[in-house]
Amino acid sequence: MTANHIRELIKICADNVNEKNTVNVLNALKECKVVLPCTPQISKVDMARFAAEPNGEDVDSTRPLRLVPATVKLEDKYYIPVFTDKSQITQDFNTGFNTIEKPVTDIIKMAEKKDEYSGVVIDPFTQPFRLDQGYMDYVLKSL
Repeated sequence: MTANHIRELIKICADNVNEKNTVNVLNALKECKVVLPCTPQISKVDMARFAAEPNGEDVDSTRPLRLVPATVKLEDKYYIPVFTDKSQITQDFNTGFNTIEKPVTDIIKMAEKKDEYSGVVIDPFTQPFRLDQGYMDYVLKSL
């Protein structure tokens, strides 16, 4: 599933909201990867080791890195933003984040693990498509 195809399905759904168009988007998302802006987070122990390193460059990590996804606030709810491709990330938003490509289903599982997330939003700054709990359940249960 290409990024352009996903964007086209989302546009069709936005122009004519109905169950068929929504299901077409949800079914397509099950099979695609998206770009996730995130920040790698190292442990406090490793951070202290890095600060103590005389050259200030390389330190072998003793604990796992954690990827902390970016968030966007829409109508007083927090979502994990993902993008169909890097071209959909605005320059202002892209500052300070790394990006990785992951299946939408992995991002949904990430969102469901944390109570602070209301869901996932695809291309939040261009043609947004929100995956609230019901849509996330649909994608995961129909795999």
